[in-house]
Amino acid sequence: MNSVLIIGLGNPGLRYRKTRHNIGFVLIDEVAEQLGAKFKKRKDLQAEVAELNLDGRKVVLAKALTYMNKSGEAVQSIINVYDLSNLLVIQDDATMEFGKIRIRAEGSAGGHNGIKSIITHFGSNKFKRFKFGVGEPLENIALEDWVLGRFSKEEIKEIDKKKAEISKDIIKNLEN
Repeated sequence: MNSVLIIGLGNPGLRYRKTRHNIGFVLIDEVAEQLGAKFKKRKDLQAEVAELNLDGRKVVLAKALTYMNKSGEAVQSIINVYDLSNLLVIQDDATMEFGKIRIRAEGSAGGHNGIKSIITHFGSNKFKRFKFGVGEPLENIALEDWVLGRFSKEEIKEIDKKKAEISKDIIKNLEN
């Protein structure tokens, strides 16, 4: 059975905690909670990681401690140390309607700097992406400001309602 790294993308630090770019952290935290896994900071891997065995399959959950545009460095370190064969990335997508989910088996970075870094360091664009729509920027707001902006109170309520179900979908994707 293949081993897998599931990494939620985001930026470290309280400043970015409830921003659109950090939805990957929110969802990977929920996955860890559902699986009973606890993250440990691993400076050598530039990430927080949680290791578990799921039905005989080695699974590593992670949150990169690098900034978004250097996510690939953490991915490469984790994959090398744990000898993992599969990668699933949980990311935000500013081209999709808020709350919409899309799963892709491979593809381009689509302008996402975290994915661009992962493709560069992973050496391939053939890895699964679990995309969460954060909505397109409002008029006169630059993309960078939009994704680094905070969710509205209504959006946070919606995420809180949906995150357990979304997490179950992510875990179910491990079986496919």
